[in-house]
Amino acid sequence: MIDLALKLLLLIACSAILVRCEPALNRMSPCTPWPIRYALLLIALGALLGIFGLLDGGSTNPATVILACGIAILLMGERRLRHLFNHRKQGDRHA
Repeated sequence: MIDLALKLLLLIACSAILVRCEPALNRMSPCTPWPIRYALLLIALGALLGIFGLLDGGSTNPATVILACGIAILLMGERRLRHLFNHRKQGDRHA
């Protein structure tokens, strides 16, 4: 039962990673630094291989599931700090 839950969690996490990586890769300009580009490519490839491994009937490792969930949460989170730490009050607007 726990193995089935781990497989389901890994499938959801890998799917979320692919959903977030694909548009990010498509929006990259030629000016994007190569480490960022290749990091996202490798993350997307790892998620795709994780899904193929699950469909092939492979077993899951709890450490892999935790890592995939962490990456999925990281990609889903808001990365623009101005939206996270908006300290202006509602009535405080510039003309």
